[in-house]
Amino acid sequence: MLLTPTFLGLLLAGAAFWALIWAAIHKLDDIPYLKEVTSRQEVLDWIEDHKGLTLVITEGVNFLLHGLSPHGVMFTLGGTIINSLMVFGYVSGRQVLAVISEKVASNP
Repeated sequence: MLLTPTFLGLLLAGAAFWALIWAAIHKLDDIPYLKEVTSRQEVLDWIEDHKGLTLVITEGVNFLLHGLSPHGVMFTLGGTIINSLMVFGYVSGRQVLAVISEKVASNP
């Protein structure tokens, strides 16, 4: 497949869209009506416990919104990259980073 500027733009747009969704998840505690129902920590803990289901849901949303056209698939691929990095990188690594920061903070 030839990676044209249009396809590259769609790839970046899909990545940017899902980056905004992940940023919104981190702002759940600041939204008045949502902070009464759930919190950022609860959502991230659920994602950590259900990694595979999280990816299936995000891919389902991607394909429902953008379809199976070549342009939709490139947009979805950008989102898949970001979602995979967030689910298996950031969300899984949060506890490791917390332990490291505690050790650094406890050493004078």
